[in-house]
Amino acid sequence: MAGTATAVTGGLRRRSQQRAEDDAERAQYEADQQQQQIDQAAAQAAQAYTPPAPADTGSGLIDEIQRLSTLHAQGALSDEEYSQAKAKLLA
Repeated sequence: MAGTATAVTGGLRRRSQQRAEDDAERAQYEADQQQQQIDQAAAQAAQAYTPPAPADTGSGLIDEIQRLSTLHAQGALSDEEYSQAKAKLLA
């Protein structure tokens, strides 16, 4: 009878250990799946992110007014055309 008890106890121990290993593998698999979902969401968020446009320092406006001034000085724009274009830029 002692041999039978030892065999039964050994079988139960092995089965219990196997269940514990299976549970650990299942938990690791689920953790890996969850991490993949997190990584995918982060990648999508990174792709969707649009950095803010740089603040307009006004240099573009100044450059455009200088260009108009040069055209006016060269005679390519009349006084009226120059004034209208400049007013449009400053509006």
